[in-house]
Amino acid sequence: MTPHKELKMQSFRRIRQFFEDALFPPRCLSCRAHLETGERARWLCKNCTLPFDFPAGFFCPSCGRRSPAVPSCHPGTRFTGIAPWSYGNTRIRELLHLFKYDGVKVVTTPLGEELRRYLLLSMELGGISFSDFVIVPIPLHPRKLRRRGFNQSLLLARTLRTDEIPIIENILIRTRATPSQTALKEREERVNNVLGSFAVTNPEPVRGKNILLVDDVITSGATMREAARILKKAGAKKIIGLTAARA
Repeated sequence: MTPHKELKMQSFRRIRQFFEDALFPPRCLSCRAHLETGERARWLCKNCTLPFDFPAGFFCPSCGRRSPAVPSCHPGTRFTGIAPWSYGNTRIRELLHLFKYDGVKVVTTPLGEELRRYLLLSMELGGISFSDFVIVPIPLHPRKLRRRGFNQSLLLARTLRTDEIPIIENILIRTRATPSQTALKEREERVNNVLGSFAVTNPEPVRGKNILLVDDVITSGATMREAARILKKAGAKKIIGLTAARA
């Protein structure tokens, strides 16, 4: 594109944005207040910031114990958890509901920005380098993906990738459709529900790598644990399970 055409395109985008803002003023995703110019990039007003519910660091998915370093209280646990917010946080819960069930994908902008900041803080605190880490999102079964239209874990994962830590898509897949974990109350039911429901399509990209396994919410940890088991079987080393919220 020539410089002249590029300038015309920029002018056109500015004019279009002006009319869109005039006709449909951007509103805060949380409280629905009109956004000021400086707030629009993050889709949240200054009164609806997202302070972390937990200090930077990790948690053991077996007992919930928190630690600035990777917890070793249950060495047999297949992954170490990290989550900046509690699912009991009303604002976070509403944002995740907008994202996951109402298809408001711009929620990834504020969530992804803060997830990245929390991850960097936690990794620095634990003395963990991003060396040999790759990002792997928890997949949806194709049937559920067609119904929802997008994989919320993949969209969150994409906000975290950098030149240093790439994302590997479609390496971890769902091999069978399972009922939603939210419909199951007992821990044993949740474990059995996802058992054998994942597969690695090609072990080479994860063999010998550390994995940042991304999902939206962790509850019992059964889904993350089963995915980690399959990735470990494929040759992955350390696995950190990153979610936006922890129930």
